[in-house]
Amino acid sequence: GNTITLFEVVIEYHQLVVHSSYIVNASRGEGQCLPLMEFMSSGVPAIAPLNTAMLDYIDPANAFIVKSSPELAYWPHDPRQVYRTYWHRIDWQTLYEAFVASEAVFNKSPRVYRDMCAAAAASLQAYCSMAVARSRLQEFFARIRDRES
Repeated sequence: GNTITLFEVVIEYHQLVVHSSYIVNASRGEGQCLPLMEFMSSGVPAIAPLNTAMLDYIDPANAFIVKSSPELAYWPHDPRQVYRTYWHRIDWQTLYEAFVASEAVFNKSPRVYRDMCAAAAASLQAYCSMAVARSRLQEFFARIRDRES
């Protein structure tokens, strides 16, 4: 029939990453944003806000920054809807400007675009590569061992 295998989904996702010029995120907040991290790890620059978890790996060298500002909010699943947190309201004008600027860089400044691609991959390599994860895990276990001694 017309069922799609997991392998086909993975291949299609890979093709999406390979054929993307930019990855766009206009969310009010992120815990990590794995799709953004996956695309950037593959050398795809971003259009994204510099807030929440994205503060760890988004910068002007690897992304067109979308401005945002804190706004009081309630947790989405809180039936009481008590304002106890905040999210980041996207400045839609800067999102538009980022789209315009990113198109100009892609079409008119190939060197700048290549540098952004390299910066995207490098920043994620420094943030979440296997070597970084291994080192952090080893440090964690060392602290546990030191406490038990």
